[in-house]
Amino acid sequence: MAYVAHCYLPPADAYTLLGTTGAFKLKVQPAYEKREALVVCTSPSYLFELWMTALVSIESARYFGATLRVVYIQSIISDLYKILQAYQEEGIILIKDGFDMPKLKDHPEIDSGHHNQAIAINDCLNQFKDAADFIIVADWDDIFLTGFESKLGVGALGPAYNKGLNVVDFLIDQRSKNSTTGAFLFEWMKTERSDMIGKL
Repeated sequence: MAYVAHCYLPPADAYTLLGTTGAFKLKVQPAYEKREALVVCTSPSYLFELWMTALVSIESARYFGATLRVVYIQSIISDLYKILQAYQEEGIILIKDGFDMPKLKDHPEIDSGHHNQAIAINDCLNQFKDAADFIIVADWDDIFLTGFESKLGVGALGPAYNKGLNVVDFLIDQRSKNSTTGAFLFEWMKTERSDMIGKL
């Protein structure tokens, strides 16, 4: 069983954290209050230019029940950024600044993980854990496919797809069967594009 400790502080825009080697300011981020059925937390985008991949990812996730996608941007082509801003105005996407850890003596990727993915995902989980019914962590090139046949057989969500259920409906149905479920693990498949043609 997990517990959450709450520490109530007087309202402020930032707090100063003191340590043995110095101090730094921590900006306050207001809690996200709008209820979301399914939030998709996306890994940070670095030198991202694949606008077609982004559009397919956004629209397929929406089709299968995602209500908000959180996007961390470190660097991206300007035209794609304009597209994401349009989605943000519609409330479909929330754009957040990506961040880099301070440069270290050793290789920064070894010390901080690939483009600080773990930090971004934790930020997303913490911000939306009380506002979202479900949260999925996905890269831009992760597509939700709920019903298709492959060499491995029928996708795990095939029965849900055949009933006309989206991912949220499927998760609600599964949670109702076992109310103590804390997480779902989806099968991740990497396939050659030629194998997928005609099988979707």
